[in-house]
Amino acid sequence: MPRTILSFWCSAATLSLADKEKRAIWFQSVPGVLGLVYLEVLEDQEMMRTILLLAATLAIALSPPLESVARAQQKHAEHFAKCAKVCADCQLECDACTKHCMTLTAEGKKQHAKMAQLCADCGDCCKLCSALCAREGPLSRYMLECCVKCCDDCAAGCGKFPDDRRMAACAKLCQDCAKECRAMIKAFDQ
Repeated sequence: MPRTILSFWCSAATLSLADKEKRAIWFQSVPGVLGLVYLEVLEDQEMMRTILLLAATLAIALSPPLESVARAQQKHAEHFAKCAKVCADCQLECDACTKHCMTLTAEGKKQHAKMAQLCADCGDCCKLCSALCAREGPLSRYMLECCVKCCDDCAAGCGKFPDDRRMAACAKLCQDCAKECRAMIKAFDQ
């Protein structure tokens, strides 16, 4: 999320109106707030400074309170951190389940070969999603959407083996991860 920056932009343009030269001062403090002040060209620089100070004061007054902006950013950062942790936990469980499925495949249970690959891919997806969320990356939303799909597929696959403790744990963590990623995506929309 970009940091909120109090911006103030001021430029002057010369206009001619009724044989009197006038000056227009444009200022913008927040998107959508635009003001125009016409004033006689004055030799006195003090008057110009007074008007610029007035424009700056108006810009500050129209800006959102910094405390509420800081609170919103902190809440968003905490949500990112929570999502990063859940994704990292899911990645670890998927990696453990991958090894478990490979062992079962080696023992002759061929139906676990596909699950080993699914868990490995899901773990890699969760690892990348965790990294992007931890640094609040600009592409994290896209990775969150991908992670939801991967975790849903992995949870469905592992859920087909409810008697296997390792695979049941992987299914549960994948469901939790998908849920947290959906919540983070919802937070982007607010």
